[in-house]
Amino acid sequence: MYLKNYSDLKSNCYTYLGFKKGITDPKIDLLIDKALEEIEKLHQFKYLYQRFDEVIPILNKEPYLSFLAGSTEYIISCMTLGYNVERRIKMLSKIDMEYMVIFDACASAYLEYMSDNYEHTLYDNPTYRFCPGYGGSSASDLKEIAKIIHPEKIGIELLESNIMIPQKSMIGIVGNKFSSKKSCKNCVNQKHCSYRKKGTLCYN
Repeated sequence: MYLKNYSDLKSNCYTYLGFKKGITDPKIDLLIDKALEEIEKLHQFKYLYQRFDEVIPILNKEPYLSFLAGSTEYIISCMTLGYNVERRIKMLSKIDMEYMVIFDACASAYLEYMSDNYEHTLYDNPTYRFCPGYGGSSASDLKEIAKIIHPEKIGIELLESNIMIPQKSMIGIVGNKFSSKKSCKNCVNQKHCSYRKKGTLCYN
């Protein structure tokens, strides 16, 4: 997927950089454009998923049950931007820390954007993506979930620390609902959301 412009992504890049909603900076804006252009050329986006219509054992607990309530079915998915983006981040950390921070944030926003677009080809009304570690869930659940989804098929390695390599990778759960536009109203992490505390949102 190649983007004609980056307007849909920029606000999310600013969110990852910790800016409050609506605040921009001319210098940062140019660096975001530069980073997104690079990422578009470097990324090797891959997405893998499995569909389920019953709650599997690892998800048969809170907060997963609340998240899946009302879904007709759901997918467990994994996605990555690949090793080219990972290598570029490591290189920038040695030569340009300021740009590396911006590039890293843009890569996170880009992965979210690509994943969201892919999920809208699977469901007309997908929920937001709930990843183990969110909203009171444990990142240790990743190990059991990885045994089901097999992220290694698209080149993702899950370390003992639950860190994924390449780091611009995710494992998540997406439900299919009749009405599921993104909002804070039904988010299981609403009370503890770091974005809301800063006056921003985790989505555009």
